[in-house]
This record gives sequence, structure tokens and C-alpha cells, in this order.
Amino acid sequence: MKEPPEHKYVVKPVEEALRAEEIAINTVIIMEVAHFLIKNLGAEEGWRKLDVFLGFPFVIVDLTYDLALMSVRFS
Repeated sequence: MKEPPEHKYVVKPVEEALRAEEIAINTVIIMEVAHFLIKNLGAEEGWRKLDVFLGFPFVIVDLTYDLALMSVRFS
């Protein structure tokens, strides 16, 4: 898979956020990442990459109805 042009600009900030354990995600994001990886890389490689992704110290937040509405309002 070809590396997107913005990749070089986000590597350092993402690494810093991961080290600080400041990345909050929800289960919808996990499902979307899993779908993308498996669809684009195939089942075997996609699952390997998903295991790496899920190994990061995320804060998992429930996507409630109120949070979803709030997110839409601020996007």
C-alpha cells in the first residue's frame, strides 16, 4: 500500500500522543480500522496490523447518543 503524503507530517505528533497515552477512541473506530486493514491488506496481514494497532494504550470511550450528537455539533 502506498504511503499517503500526509504521513510524514503526523508521525511525530501521533507517536508523542501514544507515549503520553492521550488518544481516546471508541469501538466504532476499532471496527472501522479493522475493516480497512483486512479489506486492503487481506485477512492475514490485516489481522497482524490490527493486533499492533490494538496494542497501543488507547482510552476506550463509549459512543453514547449524547456524545455522538456533541461530536457532530463540533465537527
